Amino acid sequence: MSCLPFDLQYIKIAREILEDGVEIVGRNNLRYKQVFGQTIKVDLRGGFPAFTLRKMPVRNLFREFMWDISGDYRVSNLGPAKHFWDFLADSEGRLAGSYGRSWRSWPKVCPEESMEWENFRKEPFDQLKWIWEQLRTNPTNRQLVLQTVNPAYESLHCPGCHPCLVFSSEGAHLDLLVTARSNDMATG
Repeated sequence: MSCLPFDLQYIKIAREILEDGVEIVGRNNLRYKQVFGQTIKVDLRGGFPAFTLRKMPVRNLFREFMWDISGDYRVSNLGPAKHFWDFLADSEGRLAGSYGRSWRSWPKVCPEESMEWENFRKEPFDQLKWIWEQLRTNPTNRQLVLQTVNPAYESLHCPGCHPCLVFSSEGAHLDLLVTARSNDMATG
């Protein structure tokens, strides 16, 4: 697979947003431009797609990723990176709808509402652990979907920007499709 370098793909999309984007007023009453349905393809065999157009807070990004995969949803445990999420936390410092909570402890469903052929787990579901186990034992499984946003939420202060990740392994390489509902191009 041959891909344009990450920065060049980013610049192309940023230019399209500036030139052809539709102006929107967001939930915070700020104006921004958007373009729907962009794709960036990255082949990690060519290196990690580090953003080189500006300085990136790599330590904070890594800390946040580790926080997400741990299943934690208490903003105070993010250390110096917590200021990015404080304003979204509830009065107890918990981030509702956080990636970690969704990935590692998907809320249990109401088994009394199930129909024939629906077999629900009785406890919260660790999606990330299940996908990891499937990649090890059944890597060609076509059902490796990690959900972040629960459509049953009646309201959520800030739904995850990446609602869905789809994993596919056909041989020695792992493919990952990350769907972004929202992405702040200014921060990369």
